[in-house]
Order: sequence, then structure tokens, then C-alpha cells
Amino acid sequence: MSRRPEIALDISNNRCGGCGAKTYARKNVKGWRDSPWKDFPGVLLTVDLVLWACRECGETASGPGDPERTDEAVEASVRDQASQFLDIIKSKSGLSFEEMARRLGVAPSWLSSIRSKKVTPSFQLWNVLKVVAIDPKLMTERMRPDYDILAENLLLRDSVATPKRTSEDINVKATLNQKDLK
Repeated sequence: MSRRPEIALDISNNRCGGCGAKTYARKNVKGWRDSPWKDFPGVLLTVDLVLWACRECGETASGPGDPERTDEAVEASVRDQASQFLDIIKSKSGLSFEEMARRLGVAPSWLSSIRSKKVTPSFQLWNVLKVVAIDPKLMTERMRPDYDILAENLLLRDSVATPKRTSEDINVKATLNQKDLK
């Protein structure tokens, strides 16, 4: 990640859009939660990011270069968290990275790139990793090759168990309906 240099623009005397106070100051917002970014509805910032923030209400304002620095910081946080999720899953499940990749439906090289923070996972994969990191049994018990989803899911089991109608069934019903009309 390339860090952009800070551009000195003093907005400390500007009025805050949230409360109207003139109390902006530069503040490190590392640790912020629920920062929406691209497909991610909320990301915990795990890297340093200095923005203008109102001392009264906490509202942030963007200075030159802040949007780019924010993007870089949030992406780095997503990569960092995905890597941590993989380490947690591996340590608690005992599975190899190759087996984890197979169960997640991704290439082992892709999983390796995520673990080494070279690529940013999709929101969907990041979310699966997050859930499995919380409960690694999901990886070993539910995400196994012989897992029978029909045995576990009543809705799917019932809908699949319903016999399919054949053309013969349809013809018999049509014949019965014609007899009723006479």
C-alpha cells in the first residue's frame, strides 16, 4: 500500500456540518467500527488513519487526499482481518490451507494470497471467513465434502422429496377435468 503524503490544509476554523462548532482537529481514527466501504457495509479500521474530526461531535471532514488515504486504510484493514480470520480457522480447525481452500471453493493460491495480504477478498468470502473464524466447527462439520444438505435442511428436503410431475400425470389430470365438464 502506498501512503500518500499529507497535504497541509488547515480547516480547523471551518464550521462543523454536524454541530456548527469551529473545533476541527486532526485525529487518528484507527479502531473505528462500521465504516462502510464498497460492498462492505461496515469495516473495523485496524490501521492508522488521520482525518479532520470535530472535537465537539466527532463528525469527520475530508481534506485533500483524505478519500484516497481512507480507501487505502480500509482496504488494508479488510486484508488484515481476512488474514487473521484464516489464521484463527487454521489453528482451531486443524485443517491445512489446501483443505480449507477446497471446502471454501477457492484455489489454494488465492487463499494464500489472501493470507499474505496481497489481495482483497470479496465481501462474500470475507463474511464466510468471519463467521467460520467465530465458529470453526462450521468448517469441519458443515463444509465437508460428504455433508448432506438435504438431511439438515427441512425446506430443501421437503421440496426435493416432492415427486416431480410427469407428462403422464398431467394427461390423466386433463382427462379427469374433461370428464367433469361433460
